[in-house]
Amino acid sequence: MKWLTCFLGFLISIVTFGQTAKIDSSAVLVQLKCNAKMEDVLEELPELSAYSINEVRQVSRNLNAYKISFGAEVSPVEVIDAFETSSKVLLAQKNHMITQRSTPNDSLYDKLWHLNNTGINGPSGIVPVAGADIAVEPIWDSTVGGTTVLGDTIVVCVVDDGIDADHEDFQGNLWVNHNEVDSNGIDDDGNGYIDDYYGWNAYAQDGSLTNPVSGDYGYHGTRVSGIIGARGDNSIGITGVNQRVKIMTVVGGGDEAEAIAAYDYPLTMRKIWNETQGDSGAFIVATNTSWGTDYGQASEAPLWCAMYDSMGQAGILNTAATINADIDVDVYGDLPTTCPSNYLIAVTNTTARDEKANYSGYGVENIDIGAPGEDVYSTTFGSGYGYDNGTSFASPQVAGVIALLYSKACEDYIMLAYSDPAEAAYWMRDFILNGAVGMPDLYGVTVSQGRLDVEEANNWLENYCTGNVSVEEFGQENGVLLYPNPTTNKFNIQQQILVYNNLVVFDLTGKKVAEYRITTSSFELDISLWPEGMYILQLTGTDGLKTIKLLKN
Repeated sequence: MKWLTCFLGFLISIVTFGQTAKIDSSAVLVQLKCNAKMEDVLEELPELSAYSINEVRQVSRNLNAYKISFGAEVSPVEVIDAFETSSKVLLAQKNHMITQRSTPNDSLYDKLWHLNNTGINGPSGIVPVAGADIAVEPIWDSTVGGTTVLGDTIVVCVVDDGIDADHEDFQGNLWVNHNEVDSNGIDDDGNGYIDDYYGWNAYAQDGSLTNPVSGDYGYHGTRVSGIIGARGDNSIGITGVNQRVKIMTVVGGGDEAEAIAAYDYPLTMRKIWNETQGDSGAFIVATNTSWGTDYGQASEAPLWCAMYDSMGQAGILNTAATINADIDVDVYGDLPTTCPSNYLIAVTNTTARDEKANYSGYGVENIDIGAPGEDVYSTTFGSGYGYDNGTSFASPQVAGVIALLYSKACEDYIMLAYSDPAEAAYWMRDFILNGAVGMPDLYGVTVSQGRLDVEEANNWLENYCTGNVSVEEFGQENGVLLYPNPTTNKFNIQQQILVYNNLVVFDLTGKKVAEYRITTSSFELDISLWPEGMYILQLTGTDGLKTIKLLKN
């Protein structure tokens, strides 16, 4: 199976206000057609020699995309204009700069209010609200993460500034490429990466786990990784959302080119896993990026945004932290959280008092869900522990839950991840957003209108596994009944109370098929002319978002 992205159709119209995204003035990004070669393009365009091009680096083999660096005497617009004259070029764009966003027996477990908020275990000076957590403890009764029901090792890829691999609370939970020999200068497994034993460094182009550019050496990534998968029930320190999981470290994200190059590694490894039926590569179910471009516009970053659909097709669901500013990203922009992908979950920040952090971004169209990120306790570089704040520490909560639910999922769901990884990833996103617990501060400013809740998300997963995902208990408040399902020509959506007044239908590729306005509590639709197959029905209204799967025979 080959997943090379050969065409990018991506048109968005966004109005830019006030502040603008930071742009690299010395580089652009260029995507070529499938079989085109950059050396041929450079030969075809001799005028580029006047632009003092000093580096040409492929940042994504999957997208056939390159970073072109040039001298200070020329502008990015001039270079873009030159490349766009070639028939071998799909697109050329500016390069955006990126900034970071900042009951086991573990000895410091009582500090982890985000996992179990008792109402008395909040950070100093804060009076917490009991239950303002992600409700993970009930799930730990049946799984602590690590493997699927069929024995697959579950991997979460953290794209950040590195990790403290020697930290006591990561031992046993770091991913290792067993088909590679460490530091021998050879690409032993033939995946195109040399010495990627512990992961990949998009800056240094090797397997080192720290950032030589920023000098942070994993300060940020160590905290993020601890939230996802610090080793649990080992009598020391803390635990992550997963007590057992494998964390793959990829160093990258200083600018858009490095972000794309960093994402290309987990995409490659999951594709290899799919193609070899698990013999090589890695079963990566989620990536997390706790950085981005403030006020960035998705319409100006098509290559970056395209990576999420590419990863989704391979079965990877992606979580991203929104801006640390109290702004509406639907209006002012943010990257990557405004990228329009069904395989991206954009996350804002909530507090121990079950409120949106007053400095975190929002957007009813683009920010999907809230998760604890204010005064969250985690691992720190140098084998320490400490509190930190920001959307950076909300997003990994969601990535951790994705991995935990894969370990809880039934055999049918895991078989779907084998046969149709994109659909499995799509459903996982649906479980998490539908499982969000309503939170007043998030009403009208997020897609789900709620906070992450593992127990509720697991209920949706179990509904899928038992075949009940499309029908709710009709006697309950705001219940929805869809029948018949499967159907051959017509179906009916019946609501006890009319709360969902808009219906959007997607096919399994994510393409919108139709949209309807619902004005009565009983709504019938004739679909006799639709092709046979599975459809995703997305209902929205005053009660938030509800997604139902419909089979057309």
